[in-house]
Amino acid sequence: MAQFNLGVCYEKGLGVPANDAEAIGWYRKAAEQDYTPAQLNLGQLYQAGRGVEQDLPEAYKWIRLSLRREGGEEYRLREENLNQLIAKMKPEQIAEGKRRSEGFILQRKSGK
Repeated sequence: MAQFNLGVCYEKGLGVPANDAEAIGWYRKAAEQDYTPAQLNLGQLYQAGRGVEQDLPEAYKWIRLSLRREGGEEYRLREENLNQLIAKMKPEQIAEGKRRSEGFILQRKSGK
């Protein structure tokens, strides 16, 4: 959670100069530990091309991973975000995003 909070501080310029590239780094650290809010925020930055080059399959990967935690209004909003992203993607980009998210899940299960 602390890594995610640092990402928010850098993304929003809260107590530090706003820096999307720095936010990406902190979000990634938290997202790789399966922290759902960080996965969503990381996906949204990839979708918008903020702090990184726009990468829709990578955005799909992280937003899709954020949906592994179900429940509540937040889940519905994450799901809606993914559906909006899918509407902008080509079929091969969606397939690549699925491949990346499944690879992440397999890597986590193997403990690597």
